[in-house]
Amino acid sequence: MIIKIWDTFQKDTSSGAFLKYTSDTLSGWKWAWHWEKGYDGKYSLSSLHPLCSRCDTPLVQDNDDWLLIKCPRCPFSIRNKLPDDESIKTVIYDNVKRNMFKNEDS
Repeated sequence: MIIKIWDTFQKDTSSGAFLKYTSDTLSGWKWAWHWEKGYDGKYSLSSLHPLCSRCDTPLVQDNDDWLLIKCPRCPFSIRNKLPDDESIKTVIYDNVKRNMFKNEDS
């Protein structure tokens, strides 16, 4: 499904403005990622991960308690389930398709 959504708007990526769109707050969580260009010349989202809302460090799940999500840098932690990565990716791709994003220069 994501590939079909992504293929529909890859035709007009010549400006590359979306390449600066590398973070957003979605489903109540801060997320970061980067874009990778494939051999076919199309871009895909890579290394999607949630960030600490206090210090922007990537969050990790506790090894013993998978509902405990914590920041390895600061004392932030929360018992909650993260949204499904595929759902977050779908929203990011849709934001690019609809030009509903701010890049780091905005």
